[in-house]
Amino acid sequence: MPKRKAILSLACGVSFLVLTELAFPQSIWIDKSVDKAIWLEIQKPDFSKEFDPFVNSTFSTSAIFLSARWRLTSSVLLRAEIPFVSADVGDRRRIGETADTIYDVGSSENQFGNPLVGIEVGGPDAPTAGEIGVRIPIVDDEHSFSSLIGTYTDFDRFEAFVPKVVVLTAMAKIQYKGPTGLLLRLRVGPAFFIPIERAPEHELFGDYSLQAGYQFDRVTLLGGFSGRGLLSESNVGNRFVDQFGLAAGYRAGNFIPGVHLRFPLDVELNDFVDFVFGVNVGYRLP
Repeated sequence: MPKRKAILSLACGVSFLVLTELAFPQSIWIDKSVDKAIWLEIQKPDFSKEFDPFVNSTFSTSAIFLSARWRLTSSVLLRAEIPFVSADVGDRRRIGETADTIYDVGSSENQFGNPLVGIEVGGPDAPTAGEIGVRIPIVDDEHSFSSLIGTYTDFDRFEAFVPKVVVLTAMAKIQYKGPTGLLLRLRVGPAFFIPIERAPEHELFGDYSLQAGYQFDRVTLLGGFSGRGLLSESNVGNRFVDQFGLAAGYRAGNFIPGVHLRFPLDVELNDFVDFVFGVNVGYRLP
C-alpha cells in the first residue's frame, strides 16, 4: 500500500508540474504539406506496468484531436484544433485507497480540451516559415482525472487539457526537401503560459523538434525528436522532457491515412507511459 500511495503522489506531483508548464501547438507527426485539409487523430497510451494497475485503463482510453488547415493567401495559412480525451477505467478501486481523496470520478470521465487557433506565415514549399497560436481555456477543474490521462497521452500538446491556462506559442520552422525526397525539419520557439483565476505564475518555455525522413510519390516517412525546456528559471537541469517519434503516411486520393509511435526518453514521463500509438486520417478539401 505505501508503494501505491507513493506512485499516486508522484503522478500528481509530476502532473502539477507539467500541467502548468509544457506544450506543442499542433502535431508534428502528420503530413502538413496539404494546405486545405481536415484531420482526425486518435492516440492510445500504453501505460507502464507500475502506473497502469492504479489507473486500470480500458481500450477506449485515448486522446482525440480534430484539426483543420486552410490556406487564406499564398503566404498565410489558418490553423484550428479541437481536442477531446476519454479516460475510462475498468475498476476505479484499483487506483488505491486514496482514490476518493484524489479523483472523484466514476467508471469514466470525458471532456473537450482547450481549442487552438493560429496562423502560419510562409508559402507551401518555402524553406522557412513562422507560426503563432493560442489555446482558448475551456477546461475546468472538475475533470482532473481526464486531464491527467490527456497529459500522459499526448505530452507534446498536453496544454490542450490544462485547466484555466492561456498558452501563447510562436515557432520558427526550417525545412529542406531534396530532389530525392529527403526531408529535414527543424522547429524552435517559445511558449508562454498565463494562468487565469489564480495567482499569476507565468512561465516561459522553449520548444524544439528535429525530424528527418523521406517523402516520395504518395508515401511520407518521418523520425525524430521533440521536447521542451523551462526558460523562466535558472535551474533547468531537470526541466527538459524529450520524446522520440516515428511516423508514416500515405496519400490515397483525397484521403491521407497515417500512423505514428512516440517513446518518452525522460524519467518524468516514462515512469508512467511506455509508448503512445496513434492513427490519423486526413481529408483534402477542394
